[in-house]
Formats: sequence, C-alpha cells, structure tokens
Amino acid sequence: MVTTTASENKLHLAGAAAFPTDGTAVYITGGDASVSSETGKLSLTTEKNSIDGTLTSATSVVRGADGKLDQLAAAGGQAITASAAENTVTLTGGKAFQVDGSRLLLSRAAGAADLHAAKNRVVLTNAASESDSNVTFRGSYIEAHDAKGSLQIRAEENTVTADGAALKANEMYGSHVQLRNSNAGTTEATVTANRALMRGKKADTLAGGYADIISSENAALTVKLTGNTAEVQSGTSYHAYGAFAKTEQKDGAGDVTAEGNTITVTKLTDDGGSFTGAKARL
Repeated sequence: MVTTTASENKLHLAGAAAFPTDGTAVYITGGDASVSSETGKLSLTTEKNSIDGTLTSATSVVRGADGKLDQLAAAGGQAITASAAENTVTLTGGKAFQVDGSRLLLSRAAGAADLHAAKNRVVLTNAASESDSNVTFRGSYIEAHDAKGSLQIRAEENTVTADGAALKANEMYGSHVQLRNSNAGTTEATVTANRALMRGKKADTLAGGYADIISSENAALTVKLTGNTAEVQSGTSYHAYGAFAKTEQKDGAGDVTAEGNTITVTKLTDDGGSFTGAKARL
C-alpha cells in the first residue's frame, strides 16, 4: 500500500504587500498530499490543515488542503481511499478569487475508489472580489475522472460562509462533487448536510450541495442529496438551491433523490434572483 498524509499544518498570511497585485496567479495551500501507483493500494488523508489572514492578490487560488491520487493501470487496480476532514480557510478583508476548504482530485482509478470529505470550511469576512469570471468559493470539492471500478463519493457537513459588500461569486457551494468517468461498475454519490451562506453582492449559482456527474459507460448511478442548506442574507443569487444535481448517463440504472434540502432568503439587496429548495436535472 502507498500511503500519504498531510495533517495539522498551519499557514498564516501576513504582510499583504508581499503578494503581487498585478494579476499574477498565486497558489496557496495549507496541506498538500499526492499519491500514485500502477496497480497498488492507495491511501491519502488530509486533515486539520488551516490557512488564515488577508490577501491582496486578486487572482489567488487558495486551498486549506489539496489531495491528489492517480492509479496508472488500465485494469486490475487495488482499492483507493481518500479522506479530507476539518480543513479550513479563514480570510479577513482583502481579496478573494478561488477558495476551497479542501480538494480531492482522482485522476484515474482501475480499482474501487472511496473518496470522503467532511467538515471542511471556508469563512470569508469583509472580503471583495475584482474579477467577473471564475470566482468560486467551496467548503469542499471532490473531482474524479476515468474511474473504471466502483466509485463511492461522500461529502458531509462542509460549509462556506462569504461576507463582503463588494463580494461577487460565479459559483458558491458548501460541497461540490464533479465526476467525469468511464465507470464500468457502480457510482454512488451522497451529499449530506452541507451549507452555503452568502452576505455579499451576488452569487450567480449558489447551493448547499452540488453534484455534477457524467457517466460515459453502463454504470449503475445513485445520487442522494439530503439535508443541504443555502442562505442569502444580503445580495442576491440568480440560481440558488438548497441542493442541485446534474447527471448524464450513456446507459444503466439511475436513481437521483433530493430530500430535506432548504433555501432561505433573509434579505435581497440587489435586483433579480431565483430560489429553489432542490433541483435535479437528468
């Protein structure tokens, strides 16, 4: 088995003048872990990593933790497990562009894969965004590609809170699951009790939990979104959901359910808006 862990690393952002303000991309990560093998077992853990402070860079990509896995074989791979838990990003003032509490990225898998993100968190206070495109805030993000064995994804209790009168986001999710795979087995994604709260100017798309899945082979697909919440306390959102699922299948059985998801609108301080408890698009 190949195992890697990044845990309890802390990054404090001080001396904001040290960061470029000319549009140069800045990549900032609290804890970083990567693992790969031809066919062997893979295990990756990122937990309790944190970033705090203030950014002046308008194009910074910030992740409390980043975990990357790759199983290279075309077939015959052993089990893959990955966990991201209790990683946090807390930014006060300054700029915000792309911020994730945690990310798990599975590039390829020949064996069964189990990816789990729980209790990761992003908190932005009195922050602003300058860009009008690709501004994204997520408590957790799980992305998987080319999974040939069975695939299980679990995203639970991840949160994002974004505050700032000049804060605009294209996408904002408590948890975001994105699968692009040629899965010949089964795919199961459960997105549970994630939360997104906005006190800003606008979020084009806002959801407590979001599952975006394309299965290109005859995979049995199950997606469950339960108890996710989104709240707009100021500003507006043009597409706001307690939970949102978007799936495509070539063939195979499919079951998508959304239960107990909630959208709350406290105060709209900008024009427009669309608000839905849950939406599933097949």
